[in-house]
Amino acid sequence: METSNNTSIPNKVLKGAGILAVCALVAKVIGVLYRIPLTNIVGSEGIGLYQMIFPLYVVLLTISSGGLPVAISRVVASRIAKGDSRGAKKVLVVALISLSIIGAILGTLLFVFRNQIATLQGNPNAALGYAGIAPSILFVAIIACFRGYYQGKQNMLPSALSQIIEQVIKLSAGLFLAYLLMPRGVEYAIFGALIGVSISEIFAAVVLFLQFLVTSKRQKTKSLIKANQQAAVTKSEISQENFLTAKSIFLSKEKNTSVLKEICLIAIPVTLGSLVLPLTQLIDSVLVINFLTRNGMETVQATGLFGILTGPVGTLINMPAVITLSFAIALLPKISQCFINKECIAKFVGQGIKFNFILGLLATLFFSFYSRPILSLLYGSGLTQEEISLASKLLILGSVSVVYVSILQVATSVLQGVGKAHRPAINLLFGAVLKVGLTILLLPQFGIFGAMIATAACFSLVCLLDIIAIKKYIKISLPIKEILIAPLIAGVAFSLVAVGLSLILRPFLTTMIITLITLPLATIIFIVLIIALKSIKKEELKSMLPKRLFRRKQQQK
Repeated sequence: METSNNTSIPNKVLKGAGILAVCALVAKVIGVLYRIPLTNIVGSEGIGLYQMIFPLYVVLLTISSGGLPVAISRVVASRIAKGDSRGAKKVLVVALISLSIIGAILGTLLFVFRNQIATLQGNPNAALGYAGIAPSILFVAIIACFRGYYQGKQNMLPSALSQIIEQVIKLSAGLFLAYLLMPRGVEYAIFGALIGVSISEIFAAVVLFLQFLVTSKRQKTKSLIKANQQAAVTKSEISQENFLTAKSIFLSKEKNTSVLKEICLIAIPVTLGSLVLPLTQLIDSVLVINFLTRNGMETVQATGLFGILTGPVGTLINMPAVITLSFAIALLPKISQCFINKECIAKFVGQGIKFNFILGLLATLFFSFYSRPILSLLYGSGLTQEEISLASKLLILGSVSVVYVSILQVATSVLQGVGKAHRPAINLLFGAVLKVGLTILLLPQFGIFGAMIATAACFSLVCLLDIIAIKKYIKISLPIKEILIAPLIAGVAFSLVAVGLSLILRPFLTTMIITLITLPLATIIFIVLIIALKSIKKEELKSMLPKRLFRRKQQQK
């Protein structure tokens, strides 16, 4: 019996982590796709305003709730392990009260100083959008507390479902309100989209709170039944008992300040690490529009260029990252499981980097040779032909970032798996400093293209530093032929087919039809060469895919 118990605990943890990862991935996909119809509704200036607002919003969210789910889950888990369920609830109550105050203060400050912030960023029209999104900061802090509590109890379902609820409501309410308010002006449309964000956060917070009330009531009823008091229990008694329990939890002997200190000791380092990228994006939102307007550009045009850079182009560059992130997440438990065995680690590190490099390279090739058709298909109703042409050039220039991001996602998981989670955060800080410096230097010379060059340089440096850190801490040699040479040969073949066949067909067919013919053909040749050159082996595919898939096939045979 003991053996079964011991094995069931890791299985439960892995199952919960799997549910959370899948739902987080679905939520991320919805979030990325959301910007496509939004851009088509509000245009380049509108998405520019939207993208101006989000960096500061993310910074404030990170400050108010960034490291909370991790911190609360760890503190709650330690209480549960000791059999102290009341102590676990106290952690939640203290966190809720403290973080609700912080969230309310930050939301109020954002609302009060919205005009000054928008002016500092270079476009006063963003102020209305800040008013729409300010209320959500309070509710995100509340959501973070409940998610951390449930994760600490190894119940990942409420956290996972709330993420999907958020994104679905944001998509439906945000797009509806943006479309409804667009006739009043682009700033009102963005206000509507951001009100949709606030509605989604309020809804998710209410769902998590109701879930907590239901589970708490159910647990209390079960405990009373076990005490043979079922006959004497009424609904009013249970409600009164729940109220008294909540009050006694908050007024229990353990000091609220000591609980808060325990949470903060874990949350603050995580939050500081999480702030690097949002702060960099915030600096970008201030620098880009101001530098462009100082060079003689109109505010509306500068906002539109910023919108194209961070909206359509940024969305497409981030799309492959959603897929490659799933491989990086899947790699983390494998690395942690074979922490002591260096050969085992080397095997999984090599596989992870290779898979992500191949996927990243394929996405880079897509964007390099088919940027204009892709942009025309997705954003044809929201952007002018001139804007699509500019976005195409930016996408080609920035497409190399997909490869770097794909590799550094794996590298981050590897370093986290071997207990060096601080290293990726430090490397990202170096990359952020380089990005800000290059943005200041290159914007006056190359305009909006300078900002894209700075972004690519940032990710290339972080990728290089992460690979150096892996070789330092794990001391492995990576198979260059499988990881680099074979994919590059396949990439050259893709390029020849894409360019050569397009030149032959151009006099006879439209660009979109040429794309529909050459893109699938070039992709098939790329995949065939990857397999033929043994960059990816059959057993590696089996190790990356779920084992149940192969068990079912064997059973069918």
